[in-house]
Amino acid sequence: MKSFLLFLLPLSLLLFNACISPKPIDNLAVQQQILKNEQKMAEIEKQITNQKQEMDYEKNRAAVLERENDDLQNNLNQARNNIKETFVTLMGTFEKREEELFDCYIGNAPLNRSKIYCSPGPTLLVDFGNPVLVDNVVLCGAEIYCQSPLTIQFCLIRAARNQAKTMVVESISNEYRVNASGKQKIVFPRKQRFFAAKGSYLGIYVSSAAELAYDDKGTGQVLDFQLKKIVPYETTFSEPNSLPERNGKAISFRFFGISYMN
Repeated sequence: MKSFLLFLLPLSLLLFNACISPKPIDNLAVQQQILKNEQKMAEIEKQITNQKQEMDYEKNRAAVLERENDDLQNNLNQARNNIKETFVTLMGTFEKREEELFDCYIGNAPLNRSKIYCSPGPTLLVDFGNPVLVDNVVLCGAEIYCQSPLTIQFCLIRAARNQAKTMVVESISNEYRVNASGKQKIVFPRKQRFFAAKGSYLGIYVSSAAELAYDDKGTGQVLDFQLKKIVPYETTFSEPNSLPERNGKAISFRFFGISYMN
C-alpha cells in the first residue's frame, strides 16, 4: 500500500502541472522592443555613413590641398632657380662689362699734353687738386699718359692722425711695368683694390726718368716728392703750406672706381 502511494504522488504532481496554463506573450511589447532596436541600428548606420562621408570629404580635401602645395612648391623652386640664374647672369654681365660701370674718376685726364715731366729719381706724385669727395669709394684702377716706359705704383695718401701738418702713405698697389708710351689703363685685381675715404688724396710712385705728359696752366695741383722708397703707414712727408695756382701742374694720371655703393 505504501508503495502504491509513493507511485501516485509524482504522478499527481505531473498531472497538476499539466493543468497550469503558460504565461501569455506580450506581442506589442516585443514589437516595440524590436522597433527600438531597429531605430538604434538605423541611427548607428547613419552615424557610420556620416563618418564615412566626412572621412571621404577630408580625404578628398587633403588630396586637393596636397596638389595645391605641390604646385606652390614647384613654383617656388622654379622662382628660386630663376632668381639664381638671373643673379649668376647679372654677375657675369657685371664682370664682363665692369669697365662700363665705373662712375667715379678722380684726377687729371690721361691726355697728351703740352709738356713732359721727367722724374729725377724715384718720385711720389700727389694730386692735391682732386681729393676724394665721398666715403667708401672703391678704386678699381688707374689711367696714365706716359712718354716713356716706366715702373709705377698707385698710392692712397691721407693726413697723419697723430702728427700735425704731416701726410702719410696709407696704401700702395703692386708694382706695374709699363713698356709702351701713350695712354695706358691698368685695372687692379679684385683683391688689391683700394677703399678710399673722404679727404684722402691719390698719387703715383714712379721710377727714375719716368716721362709723363703735363700742363702747367693752373689747371692742376700735382706736387712731387723725391722718396727713395715708400712703405704703407711708415712713409710720411710734410703737408704743403700752399698749393700752386697759376702755374699748377696737371699731370696725366687719374684713378677710376665705384662710388654708387654708398
